[in-house]
Amino acid sequence: MSTTPGAVPGYSWRVAKGDGESVTVIAFTPDDDQAAGATLTFGTQATGEHRATLEGEVGVEHRRRGLGSAILSWAETAAREHFAEMLAGGQPVTFRVDIDTPGDDATRLYQRHGLELAVAEDEMTRPLDDVPNLPIPAEYTVRHWDRMSAPLFYHAYDSAFRDRPGFPGWDEMRWCATYTGSEDFQPRHCLVVLDGPEPAGYAVCWVEGGTGWIIQMGVRPEWRGQGLGAAILSQVMQSFAGAGLKTAALEVATNNPTARRLYERMGFERTHSWQSWRKPLAAGS
Repeated sequence: MSTTPGAVPGYSWRVAKGDGESVTVIAFTPDDDQAAGATLTFGTQATGEHRATLEGEVGVEHRRRGLGSAILSWAETAAREHFAEMLAGGQPVTFRVDIDTPGDDATRLYQRHGLELAVAEDEMTRPLDDVPNLPIPAEYTVRHWDRMSAPLFYHAYDSAFRDRPGFPGWDEMRWCATYTGSEDFQPRHCLVVLDGPEPAGYAVCWVEGGTGWIIQMGVRPEWRGQGLGAAILSQVMQSFAGAGLKTAALEVATNNPTARRLYERMGFERTHSWQSWRKPLAAGS
């Protein structure tokens, strides 16, 4: 792996390797003050995609001096070296930069390095005291996640999100691996609402510490505008509260104002914003 980023006048670099799955780089001034820092983490998803994810920042007073560009170039090279065998075999490898919503200078920097904005989301949370109890209407039935109900969840997802920008068109196996393959996945809090045999809406949930995450939820177009989304959200939060969790959290795309209005009506407030910039890597490119 490349040891340090390229030289930037007035700064020195230190690199600390983690457990084989991460490496951290820090830029220092001549007075040994930290000017910038970033961590590059390597991982392979259940879907088979290999990822190198960079997170970090350049101190405000040290920007526009080439530190960010040097870190990005170093990180992409390190990603290519780490996943060289996978790239040679034609396997998918993605270089990612996950960051709090950047300014215009950072946006232009990412674009110059060939990265494209893939995700822009706001994190929203609310405490789980005084959760509204909106029942699922009696004409529907509710099922929780298990092996037999998995196709119903996937069908609800595929229909609910197909009209959204950036819909990936995943098959059931890839979708399940992505959203139910984590150790944080909690089947008992997940639900799919059925109108007869047809799935009308659903929610997939994880738990991290004392927080219940609505990782994904949606209502199919034919059933929207009837309060079903609010009822699903209410029942999930009731389930979280019943399990002793303290906070509910979710992420909503910044270009989805309809969903945002629902979450705000249900007591959620924005607590954080982030973006994910991505660049597919290929051997020899």
